[in-house]
Amino acid sequence: EIKINDTVEAALQQIEEKAYARKFADDPRKLFKIGVRFSTENRCIEDWKVADYTRKACHLQDVPVSR
Repeated sequence: EIKINDTVEAALQQIEEKAYARKFADDPRKLFKIGVRFSTENRCIEDWKVADYTRKACHLQDVPVSR
């Protein structure tokens, strides 16, 4: 989810609230939720966060990502 001039946390929250990953629940592959902040002022991606989608617990876990 990409948010313009908003936080990566807001993007990840929207993924949860709208249950975007639900349609992939039966897919055996590992799923990730990615929140991105795009700044119109700087005209670039300023921040991002990758979260592991855990099917059993249905919650986010932080996954270290190099930038």
